[in-house]
Amino acid sequence: MLLTTKSNISECLDSILAQEVNFSYEIIVGDDCSTDTTGQILDTYAAKHSCISVKHHPKNLGHVKNWEYCLNQCQGRATASKCQQPDNQYLSILYLI
Repeated sequence: MLLTTKSNISECLDSILAQEVNFSYEIIVGDDCSTDTTGQILDTYAAKHSCISVKHHPKNLGHVKNWEYCLNQCQGRATASKCQQPDNQYLSILYLI
């Protein structure tokens, strides 16, 4: 879930993709009308990694609606959310559903 974060989106995705796990996972990204090259960066990652799904919203949904959209797209029994906070720190939350 993001809006104009080209400066750190690659770092964020690389850190997730680099983790060694013994289960399959999906990465769902809602591009909330980014005005920089974030969307292009996301499309490049999605083309290289089948686990990444990107939705480019035609209008800005806002943080909560974009997060809800992404959460509703999840197919697994457990989801982890990596949200960028205003101070550029990341908050990871685990939801069991």
